[in-house]
Amino acid sequence: LATCSELTLTSAPSLQRSDSRKSRRQAATGILQDCYQSAQNAAAHLLHGLSDGEETSREFAHPLTVRLKVSSYSPRDGRDQAEDERKRIEGFVQALRVGDFRKVVDFAEEGVDLTLRTLRGQDVVMLAAASKSSATVSCLRFLLDAKMGIENKDCLGWTPLSHACRNSATQAAEFLLQQRAAVDTQDVAGRTPLMLACMDASAEIPPLLLEAGAQIILQDRRQWTALFYAAERGKQEVVKFLLRKHATPQQTTSEGISALMIAAVRGNTMAAKQLIRRQANLNEVEKNGNTALMLALAAAQQDLVAWLLQEDVDVDISNAIGETAYDIAAEQGFNSLKNTIVMISRIREEARRKAALAAAAAEAAKYMED
Repeated sequence: LATCSELTLTSAPSLQRSDSRKSRRQAATGILQDCYQSAQNAAAHLLHGLSDGEETSREFAHPLTVRLKVSSYSPRDGRDQAEDERKRIEGFVQALRVGDFRKVVDFAEEGVDLTLRTLRGQDVVMLAAASKSSATVSCLRFLLDAKMGIENKDCLGWTPLSHACRNSATQAAEFLLQQRAAVDTQDVAGRTPLMLACMDASAEIPPLLLEAGAQIILQDRRQWTALFYAAERGKQEVVKFLLRKHATPQQTTSEGISALMIAAVRGNTMAAKQLIRRQANLNEVEKNGNTALMLALAAAQQDLVAWLLQEDVDVDISNAIGETAYDIAAEQGFNSLKNTIVMISRIREEARRKAALAAAAAEAAKYMED
């Protein structure tokens, strides 16, 4: 700023002597260009730590200014240094992600910025926590010893434990839990580490979280629990584990969505079987009147539909627009399933008719006795 002020003061007489508006405009443009160059030089000092002793006697002259001594820094030098720094940071980030402990330590000793963040807001602990390397724990211990935070959050509200859970990094999750990482922290969508661990993750992590005190009944902003996530994308053993730990298969959201419906839409037959064994309601309807069977048909999950039709499912329920399972199957062109639905409907209707006749006969016999 001092240099820019000096340039302006030095050039003021030239501006006053300029006869035309055009020449004054050209003079002002020249001053701005000189100020811009001075700002670049100042930025070089700040970013790259150039000391006054590193300056040379290189000078630049402008017709409107006196000759001023400036740094030997050039824009090309800055680009080269910036590229070198970018590559160094990329190397450090990659070392964190793959859990290369030796490289992480080397970069730290070289003075890499341990407070850096990715565009998503991930810090160094989060990057290391997502690694499945055998050296991940060593990386995490090194970073925590360097006073890096264990509860920082990225732009999505994920903590290092959240990243470990979502990436099936069992060793990292176990270590972070040993370091007393918060187990029920929720991200911007309301998801807990347990919910993230139930999404295609290792079956080893949910038990660790529950043992550390995670709450199985917590809901996200959609009112989904961990069981919903397991039913959607998780493994059968995760669903079984959550049900053994008293997750509620009958629980629904405010829109009437159940874990069974989510499993039906996703075609997760094994999860659906586990839920029904634990008394999930086969004929539950959501806000639009659709059952799990209807949703599975609409999602073209034919294998799961075929299995549901073997259970005690009501094929005659109509949704809010008057459609039945038969109508949806017909729309999808599932002729085999459509015929099966017709057959089941007729069998159930015949069974209901016979039951009604039997009840009427029993009532008549009782009347005759009286």
